[in-house]
Amino acid sequence: MSHPFDLTDAQARLHTEAFDQSQDAMQELDRPASHYLQVPWASLYELTGPIAPGEIWMVGAFSGRGKTTFLTSLVDELLQRGDTVYYMGLESRPKMLRTYFAAYRKGYAPGDILSGTAKLHWPEWPSVRAEVKGEIDRMMRLGADSRLHVNGQPRIVAEQLGAAFEEAASVGARLLVLDHIDQVQADRGNAYAVSRAVVETLEDLAKHYEIAVLVSTQLNNEVVKGDPLAQLRPPLPHHVYMGGHKRHVVTGMLGIYRPIDPQARPEDIKAVKAGEAEPLSIATPNTMGIVCMKHRHFGNREGNRITLRVERGRVSESSERDRYATGYDDVRRV
Repeated sequence: MSHPFDLTDAQARLHTEAFDQSQDAMQELDRPASHYLQVPWASLYELTGPIAPGEIWMVGAFSGRGKTTFLTSLVDELLQRGDTVYYMGLESRPKMLRTYFAAYRKGYAPGDILSGTAKLHWPEWPSVRAEVKGEIDRMMRLGADSRLHVNGQPRIVAEQLGAAFEEAASVGARLLVLDHIDQVQADRGNAYAVSRAVVETLEDLAKHYEIAVLVSTQLNNEVVKGDPLAQLRPPLPHHVYMGGHKRHVVTGMLGIYRPIDPQARPEDIKAVKAGEAEPLSIATPNTMGIVCMKHRHFGNREGNRITLRVERGRVSESSERDRYATGYDDVRRV
């Protein structure tokens, strides 16, 4: 006859797991508030709330619609606040990223510097060049005290992500930025298998190293075929490239878009819809729209959107905050 306190192997395993899970839950409750990352711009923070170590947030946009501008502007705000950031810019070479941040610090639009526009057309280019070079040099000379760490790998596979997270942890990074996840490769066969392997690897590493992660991703260009206005509307979750498994892993998902100018004439909108005019010709000037496509903690925020200002290649808080506007129906009727 077995003793009432005798446990089978399965019961013992479940009891041990319950104890471990309870300890983890209590440790999370004891985590200091200072460990949570707070994104810049009050309106954006109202969408995301604090980001806990180990959480992944994803930012999606159509090509050329502001992913890198959003990420670098956000990161520069965090750097100036004193946070340490590890940046993996797989679409931008490290020297370009260094120039981005130096240009921001000196008040210049990175695009003017990187494109050669300033060099070719600005009479004051020699003094501008000296300013930007000086800032790049200053950031380099911070050495161990530098808060910006840029991964130098031009290409990366899923198996190399572990080394990047280890580096990020070694320098005390509070945030790891990956721009963008669809550039990471894996030896897994077809595109779907590769994407799933990369996302699962990223999830495991974020949890293991307890580093907040901000990842950009492409939106599926098939969405805009036959409907050019789609890139001027808040993206929907199914617009994300291979978004099904990504949505299951991330804590939150944001969509970037250029909202239609409220002053745009109906005939101009029709011209864009017919493919006779460029979509950006009817976009609200100097404005970036952000929509919350997923929020694990606050599902009622999904569909809410805000606007941010974009000026001289830099994102900032908008003076006219479209805060907590809900849903998509109003813009889809255009």
